Amino acid sequence: NAERKNIELEIKSAETFSTEADHQLLKECFDNYVNNALKYSPAETRVIVSLQSRGDQVEFSVEDEGPGLSQDDQAKLFGKFQKLTARPTGGENSTGLGLSIVKTIAELHGGEVGCESKLGEGARFWIRLPSPTPDGAKS
Repeated sequence: NAERKNIELEIKSAETFSTEADHQLLKECFDNYVNNALKYSPAETRVIVSLQSRGDQVEFSVEDEGPGLSQDDQAKLFGKFQKLTARPTGGENSTGLGLSIVKTIAELHGGEVGCESKLGEGARFWIRLPSPTPDGAKS
């Protein structure tokens, strides 16, 4: 999808982290966040995927240069079957279930989800999971 829309996909992670989680479920969360960023970003923009330590948590985040989200849309995020104002930029489909699934998976792992966004300035979605070691570093 990134190639089709000529979107630069940048990966940032300077360290190795650990968390106890179901690999397949986490992959579903990560795929959802990245695919949404690509889906709602205009062509020839950038999507940044990062992994970092946040104290006793490990954070995976995806930041895009899409249309951003209004306060009304942000209040609806992570609910089932929520259709927001933003529309896919390349004719992609949206069921309104993806973010709800991400939230459920994060909570099953003792984690949390969130979004930081301003209308017209893109969005940054994150999932934070507990780390079994200080600063998330592998021992």
